[in-house]
Amino acid sequence: MEQDTTQYMSTNQAFNSPNIIQFRLDTTEMIQNIQRFLSGEIYVPVPKPDGSTKWEKQIVGESLANKKGVQHIINYLSGIINPSVVQGNYTEDQYSDHITRIHKSITRQLLVNYHDWGMENRDLEMINDVIMNVIETFLSRLIDNKERESYATTMKTTESSRVQEKSRLSDVLPM
Repeated sequence: MEQDTTQYMSTNQAFNSPNIIQFRLDTTEMIQNIQRFLSGEIYVPVPKPDGSTKWEKQIVGESLANKKGVQHIINYLSGIINPSVVQGNYTEDQYSDHITRIHKSITRQLLVNYHDWGMENRDLEMINDVIMNVIETFLSRLIDNKERESYATTMKTTESSRVQEKSRLSDVLPM
């Protein structure tokens, strides 16, 4: 008599491949959203004659910064919002101190460069708030090493073994 034994250990079966870790660490969309926000751009779906859809860029309103300003801000943010940074291990106090330093730094950069970056003084607080909302949420994953700890629940481990049982003693002993 053969008996198959399969054991599963998974606490998050919906996300059970290494690709989900890559997805969770991908910061491209966050950075692109801020870039579109600063540039006054949106992407809208446009149907094609063959029934498929393409995405077209549309300008809405005015750009909040010129190309130089957008590029400088995006480069700065890419150093803060990236897969390597989010895998740190901060206490609540360290996180709070880090966020405070970043907030001061972004505020200083905007105030010093707003004219050269084609920004209006009246928009600086809104720009700073939007950027900081993204940064604070993203970097909160640093607290108490929860980001890396969560990887264990993301991965699924499967073990299989085949056990064959002998029903008679004569099958086991040589005769």
